[in-house]
Amino acid sequence: MTTPTQKEPALKAPPLKAKDAPGLTRFDWEDAFRMETQLSEDERMLRDGARDFAQSVLQPKVIDAYREASTDPGIFKEMGEIGLLGLTLPEE
Repeated sequence: MTTPTQKEPALKAPPLKAKDAPGLTRFDWEDAFRMETQLSEDERMLRDGARDFAQSVLQPKVIDAYREASTDPGIFKEMGEIGLLGLTLPEE
């Protein structure tokens, strides 16, 4: 028996091993939340288009703007033209 000033040792859970949890070793760092499986084909196309725009158009402009300490408001017009600034919903 312990006195009120003594602490009892805390119980520790045994460490998990790969054999105890088969999915433990299959973590995908590229898709940590498994979003790829949750996206529709249209959503994937939108994601890919936005990524392509960001890499080919936006990135060079951002690098230049950073070097020159300037901004280019035309970026927003370009983003709007390809549908990145709002949803386009069909009329019912």
